[in-house]
Amino acid sequence: MMRTRTATAKWVVNVSDLTAPGAKFVELPRDVRRLDYSGLPRNAVERLISRPKISRYRAALEAVFAAKGRPIISHLPRMTAAVSSFQSLTGRRSPHLAFSFNFTDLPGGAARKYLSRSFLSVDEFFVFSAYERGLYSDHFALPSERFTRLIWTQEPPPVSSNPSPLALNSYVSAIGGEGRDYETLIAAAEKLQDIEFVIIARPYNSLPRVPANVRVLVNVPLEQTWRMAVDSSCMVVPLKTRTTCCGHITLVAGELLGIPLISTFSEATREYTEDVALCDPGDADALASLIRHYHQGAVDQKAAASERVPSKREKYDRRHWDVAVGRSLERYL
Repeated sequence: MMRTRTATAKWVVNVSDLTAPGAKFVELPRDVRRLDYSGLPRNAVERLISRPKISRYRAALEAVFAAKGRPIISHLPRMTAAVSSFQSLTGRRSPHLAFSFNFTDLPGGAARKYLSRSFLSVDEFFVFSAYERGLYSDHFALPSERFTRLIWTQEPPPVSSNPSPLALNSYVSAIGGEGRDYETLIAAAEKLQDIEFVIIARPYNSLPRVPANVRVLVNVPLEQTWRMAVDSSCMVVPLKTRTTCCGHITLVAGELLGIPLISTFSEATREYTEDVALCDPGDADALASLIRHYHQGAVDQKAAASERVPSKREKYDRRHWDVAVGRSLERYL
């Protein structure tokens, strides 16, 4: 239930592209209240029309009219652009903070021009790696001082109590869909015919060939996905290039669960791979060598990863966001 406004209360408008109103974000200062809007479809028309995503523009417009000079926090770049565009069209200017500002692939052409123009009025962008500060500043011709780097934070993901159908530590796992190079992982798996692999991917991931020792699953419930990862000997996060800005959520979740991790190097995941085995992107031989080493030493690798869990919980604690967002809001409230 929404709280009744008081004359002395401070308010922040929070508008998300993909989460429901009331979803956990940060703990705001005690004297600050939050009005939530969501770009999730809420009726048949919005569910039917996804291009353009009219539910996003409805939520952005609601947020702009509700703000009345109060700060707006938008989540994900497309929602940020929609909010900024409506602020310009309506003349209703409010301080605007862009959270979770991240691109799997950088836009070009007309999309880049539209987004660059829309982002001009944003006061602060929160990104999850130091590399992305420079990347987005250059790509969208925006001042670098508007970009604040935060570490990604989260709770450990839920893990099903039902064990994996495969024997403990008998296989290697891989999870995720964004920015993944499953071509190279499969090439590595072909060199390791004595080791089983389970890839839990998205339906849109391209997997042109699947050798007999690789199982590919899609649409697996979240809790069972992480059960499969926890019961594997190690988890691989194969990223496409040295500049792929994806994978950090999977890496953090794996560290919080004490799973031994292997990844291909990316500038955008430097902050998340200090205890992760790395090789160059696209190097199937090097990846196969790391996988064999970790798989054969699964017991010792898991013990070491488990010992690091307390420090990882501290590193990725959500209170780091609480402090950073609260500090930014102080300038506008």
